[in-house]
Amino acid sequence: MKYLNQLIISLSFCIGCSCGGEQYSDGYERNFETYEQLYDTTKNNLRITGAFPKEIISTDAYNLRNISYIKYYASVGTFNYSENKFYDSVFANTEIQIKFSLFERKAKENRNLLPNWFLNMDSLNKNNFTAIRIGSLYAARNLKEKKIYYVRSYIDASTNNTY
Repeated sequence: MKYLNQLIISLSFCIGCSCGGEQYSDGYERNFETYEQLYDTTKNNLRITGAFPKEIISTDAYNLRNISYIKYYASVGTFNYSENKFYDSVFANTEIQIKFSLFERKAKENRNLLPNWFLNMDSLNKNNFTAIRIGSLYAARNLKEKKIYYVRSYIDASTNNTY
């Protein structure tokens, strides 16, 4: 089952990356100003949107950025949101809540994949964040900035070990 999930992610990245986008150091970057642009079915499809973590993105999301890395079975990204209600419920779910240090560790394991616009793990106030984990997806929510950062990875990019 583990390898089937990796295969599905790989195929999504391969197909998604073949549809354009900007290459970013072995990865492909996709940016959307609004949720509506991301999920506009007349222009986009699963090949383009598949790397975005739909399980934590609601209709009020904007400034969506994502970089997918085929080689590492990974993607990293961020987005802002305007309304708290959906994100309050997701990040309050005690079954998926994690300590921020676990998100931080996952980000540091994949530090060579993180673009300069990603969260700077060395200079932040950790008290402003809450974090969750859903399978291979680690997400941190900055409560003050209404911004979410995420890392989805099946491989530790610093060692190439699979999970």
